[in-house]
Amino acid sequence: MEMKKSKRPVLLLVLILFAVNVQAQLDQAIKNIFAGDTIAIQKPLKHDSDSIRLAVLQRTLEEARLNEANMRMEMEQMKLETVAADSVKLAMQRQRIDSLRHITKGVPVIVEGDTLFQFYTKRGGHTPQQRAKTTGAAIEEVGKRFNLNPDSVYIDYSEMVADLMYDNKVLLSVTHQDAMWRVCRAIRWRR
Repeated sequence: MEMKKSKRPVLLLVLILFAVNVQAQLDQAIKNIFAGDTIAIQKPLKHDSDSIRLAVLQRTLEEARLNEANMRMEMEQMKLETVAADSVKLAMQRQRIDSLRHITKGVPVIVEGDTLFQFYTKRGGHTPQQRAKTTGAAIEEVGKRFNLNPDSVYIDYSEMVADLMYDNKVLLSVTHQDAMWRVCRAIRWRR
């Protein structure tokens, strides 16, 4: 118990010294504020730092705009290169199809005795004959329905194939190769 009594005055003395030190620092800060030292230095620095920050942000924005413009130009150049490569590839495919036309006969898709169009190429392991037979049968099956809903017919496009659909059933799949055969044939007839 006596130890606690002897520690109290020491603790009280430390707290008083700390409070006096804090009071002295606070008095000095108040004197500096009223003397104008802090205000005079802070405002121009804040103004200068805001101007510098604004200039940095403007420079960053200009760099971002320049980078965006460069990226757009690169993208346009890549598109042009792709289009050029595609047109060369397309021309080569047309030449190949024209050369094969003399020896390749199309397989007609027949529905109720009428020829709708012809297949020239295989797709997914199915020969042109199998494709023509399956497509003709699918079209006839849908055509014989009494409850045919024309709004349920639509085309589902993907990168290489366009599917003619009725509800969820594929009636016909047309590839780019099929379209090329048809286009080349139509061009040839016009000549």
